[in-house]
Amino acid sequence: GGTNDVRLGVKLGTMDDRGTDTFYGAWHTLIQGLLEKYSPARTGKETKIVLLTPIKLLDASKSHLPDADENNANVLYQWDGWIAAIKEVAAYYNLPVVDMHNQSGVNPHLNRSVKGTHPEYLGNYNPDITDGTHPTQEGAQLMADTLTEFLKGIL
Repeated sequence: GGTNDVRLGVKLGTMDDRGTDTFYGAWHTLIQGLLEKYSPARTGKETKIVLLTPIKLLDASKSHLPDADENNANVLYQWDGWIAAIKEVAAYYNLPVVDMHNQSGVNPHLNRSVKGTHPEYLGNYNPDITDGTHPTQEGAQLMADTLTEFLKGIL
């Protein structure tokens, strides 16, 4: 989670936030809801909840944010605060996190050598993420491999 929040300019907030006005608060709300919905008391069985960080994005020109240096520098290229928020809230609830942002290998800035296939995409083609946001089948396979290895380690 988090890609659309960043692209739509949702405020990051702080760890103390609750409710859905900030990313931190929305993460708390989501996780609390998942823990309640999938609790052993409700389902009759143990359920493992695993969270994932977003993969890397291309730039603000393909988002709902103005394509400004400030948005590119402070929001889309500097995911550190968002990734940290995901991990911090997950740790608060004792939930594991797969860091797709740093470990999946899906990166829109790499391996681009021929024109892309998406009509609005002006950069070069990337076999893993052609529009700078959505993984291709190959990119999804990289993510699946990362998730599989992670799950093998915790199950």
